[in-house]
Amino acid sequence: MSTIRVFSETSLQFLEAIGERIQVSGGYRTLSLSTVASAESDETINIPDVLNSAETLEFCGLSSEVSRHLYDKWLNVTSKIEPGQLGHGMPLISLAREYIEGKGSQCNALTERDDWNEALEQQGLHPTTRGRILDVRFKNIRLTQSASYWALDTLNLSWEFLDGLDQRIQKTKEQADLRSTSPDISTAPSRAMKQSVSPLSSALHEGTSLKLAVETEVPTAVEGRVLVYKGGSYTRLISIFRPDGSLNLAQIVSTPPCDFHPTRRDLYFTKQYDVALQYAEYVHTRVPPQEPAVLTAALPNEYTASSIGIFGPDWKKLVWLSRNNNALYEYDGILPQELDVYTEAEVLIGLTCGQGSDQINRMKSADELTVLNTKAGVKATQIMLNGSKMSSEKSDSFPTITLFFLIN
Repeated sequence: MSTIRVFSETSLQFLEAIGERIQVSGGYRTLSLSTVASAESDETINIPDVLNSAETLEFCGLSSEVSRHLYDKWLNVTSKIEPGQLGHGMPLISLAREYIEGKGSQCNALTERDDWNEALEQQGLHPTTRGRILDVRFKNIRLTQSASYWALDTLNLSWEFLDGLDQRIQKTKEQADLRSTSPDISTAPSRAMKQSVSPLSSALHEGTSLKLAVETEVPTAVEGRVLVYKGGSYTRLISIFRPDGSLNLAQIVSTPPCDFHPTRRDLYFTKQYDVALQYAEYVHTRVPPQEPAVLTAALPNEYTASSIGIFGPDWKKLVWLSRNNNALYEYDGILPQELDVYTEAEVLIGLTCGQGSDQINRMKSADELTVLNTKAGVKATQIMLNGSKMSSEKSDSFPTITLFFLIN
C-alpha cells in the first residue's frame, strides 16, 4: 500500500530552507502557523505526516478512539482490495464521512432543545471540536443546520486544508522565488483582488479569462452596482478561480434543497456584510487553520433592476415546499405554478430561513418557519442568482460583474 504524505519532498526541502523543523514526531510535523496558514502568528501547528492516518482524522476533529478505530478498519478493508477492484484507493476520509452520517441517523440534534453535545459526541467528535461547533457566538448560524451537518462540514473543511496544503506551500515557494529574482514590489501577495468577469453565465460552464487589479481594501460601495457577500473559508472561496484565471462559480453554488428551490443548484449571496463575516468567522472558529474570507460581488444595477422580491405568505410557501419533502410530495414533487414567478426569476430577493431541511421536515406547518437574525438582531436577507438561467441562456445576455476577494 502506497503512503501519501501531506507534504511532497519538494515542499519539505523548501520548509527546511526557510527554517522550519520538518522532523516527524508522533506522526506529526510541528510547523509555524504563519507558514501554512498565512497568518501573522507565533503559534505552531501539528500537521500529520501521512494523509491517510489516524493522526489526520484527529486533526479533522474526531476523537482519538474513533480515529484509531476507523484507521484500523480502513487498513483491514483496503488491504483486501486489489487494484482495479471497486473501492481500491478509497481515501480514509470517506470512511469517516460514512461514520458521521451513520451515527447522525441514530443520534442527531436539530433544535435548541436537543442535546447537541451528546449528538456530536456520538458522532465521534473530539471534545475540543464539539466546543468549537457549540460556540455561543454562532448559535444563530448553528441552528440553521443539524449537528451531523456541522460535524461533516468541520471534518471536510479540515480535510480540504490538509489535502491542499502541499499545493499551497508550492505556491508560496513560487512567490518566494519570484520575489528573489524581481525587485517589483507588485509581486508581493495582496489581501484583496478585484476580478472583472463578463459574462456571468460563463461562470457555470466554460469560463472566461480575468483581468486582475490590486485593491488595498474591498469597497463599501461601487457606483452603479449592488454589493452582495458570501462568507466562508479561503480554500473554498478561492476555488472559484481556475488555474488559468477563469471563473467557475459552480464551486460555490448551494447544494439543494435550498430556501428557494428543492432541486436546483443556485448561487446565493447575503445582502448584509456582517452575516457573511459571521459565517466566515464560524469556519475559522471550528477549524482554526482555515482562514476566514468574504467574497464580495458587485452586481450591476441593470442586472438587479429586474429582480423580484418574495416576502410574507409566498416566502413561507416557497421555503416550506422547497425544504419539506412531504409537503412537496402533496404537489407530486413539483412546485405549484403560482410560484413560477419566483422560481423563474433571474434574481430573487428574500429573507433567509433560520432552519435547515432536517428540522423543517419534522415541522407540522409553514407557520413554524423562522428567519435568520444577524448578531444585531436584524432579519437576514439573501439574493439568489438563478443557476438554470446562468447556464442555459446565451452568454452575452448577462452583464459584467465585479468580484472582490478579501482575506480577513
